[in-house]
Amino acid sequence: MLETDGSNLRQIFTNDLVDFRRTFSNSCLEMYESLGIEAARQSIIKEIKMILDIYGIYINQRHLITLADLMTR
Repeated sequence: MLETDGSNLRQIFTNDLVDFRRTFSNSCLEMYESLGIEAARQSIIKEIKMILDIYGIYINQRHLITLADLMTR
C-alpha cells in the first residue's frame, strides 16, 4: 500500500511496481481525468460508503449508486 500527500495517478501508473488495476485516488476529479467517468463514479460511491460506515449509518447501495450517477451526469 502506498499512501501519499497529493498524487499524480498518470505518473504512478508508469511505475512497474504499482498494480494499476488496484490503484485509486480519493479525488474523484483525478480519477475522472486519469481513468474516466466510470472510475470517478465508483470512487464517489466508495468514498461516501466509507464515511457512512464510520458513523454506522446504513443507506441502501441503490441510493448511493443513484447519487453517484447524478453527480457524474
